[in-house]
Amino acid sequence: MRCPRCRRPLHESRISGQGGIYRSVLIPVLRCAGCQLVAADMSAIAQLRGVEGVRLRETPLCREVKPLRQTCGACPASLAQLTLSWDERWAEVEECGACGLFYLDPGELEGVAEMMIEAAGVIADSDLERSE
Repeated sequence: MRCPRCRRPLHESRISGQGGIYRSVLIPVLRCAGCQLVAADMSAIAQLRGVEGVRLRETPLCREVKPLRQTCGACPASLAQLTLSWDERWAEVEECGACGLFYLDPGELEGVAEMMIEAAGVIADSDLERSE
C-alpha cells in the first residue's frame, strides 16, 4: 500500500486505544514515513467505542463531504474529505468510500476517537432510528 499524498509505502504500526479501559487496546494503523499520514480502519475504532456498523459520514459528527482527486493507497477508489465536528472539536479526514480506510494527519486519530466517544450515545440513537 502507498500513501495517497506522497506515494511512499505505508508501514504497519499500532497505537493505544487511549484512556481508561481502552489504554491496553492496540489499534492497527498504517503510517507513512514521509509525510507522517496515518491510515486507519475506523470500523475497528467504532467497534471499540460501541458504534459498530456505523460509518462516520452517516453520523451527526459529519458536517460536510467533498470528493477529492486523490486515490486510496489500498485500492483504486477516490477519496472524499469529511469535515467532522462535535462541540468545539473538529477534524478533516480523508475517507475511501470503497475499502473504508481513513487517512488522518498526525494527532487527528486521537481527536476523532474522542469525538466518537462523546457522540456515541447520539450515534447509537440515530442508528436505532434508521433501523425502525
